[in-house]
Parts: sequence; C-alpha cells; structure tokens
Amino acid sequence: MTLQNLNYEQFFDIASTEAQRIIEQTQLDAAKNSTERNRLGQFATPNILAIEILNYSKTLLPPARKIRFLDPAIGTGSFYSALLQSFSIDRIESAVGYEIDYLR
Repeated sequence: MTLQNLNYEQFFDIASTEAQRIIEQTQLDAAKNSTERNRLGQFATPNILAIEILNYSKTLLPPARKIRFLDPAIGTGSFYSALLQSFSIDRIESAVGYEIDYLR
C-alpha cells in the first residue's frame, strides 16, 4: 500500500474510516501467526497509542507549521488515522505511507 498526497477531504468521516481500519487489522492479525509477523518486524500500533504520540508531537511543533507525514511501514494506517484525528486538514501539507507486505 502506498499513500501519497491524498485528498484528505474524502476522510471526513473519521469514525467509519477507523472502524474499517480496525476490521482490516483484525483480519490481518488472524491471517498471520507471530512468527510470520516477526519476520517482517510487524507490530500493529494500537490507535489510542498512535493518537497519544501524534498529540504529543503536536505540542512540539509551532502552531502554524504544516505537517509532512511519512510512515515507512503504514500497515493498516494507525498513525495515518491518528494524524487525521489529531491535526486539522488545513495543517497537513502531505502524507506518504509505504508498505512492503503486499498481502495487506
């Protein structure tokens, strides 16, 4: 999965987007055992933790600074979802995500 310079306005319903992401993550977790996930260093970050990290990062940035987001292992997009929940759309300049596990 590669996400780049997305049209953020399409994600105006964060709750349903997050619900769908959780369903997808649950299905992926059921499809792989821990050995398979460990081989690629996969760890599904809980959304609440991703939100806390993004909210903390918000306190470190100047209020007017535009956000350029990069997730080198986006998976189902927990940090991307947290980005959309933590920052206003007009602050996000770009968002890029990469995933090497094409079975996702």
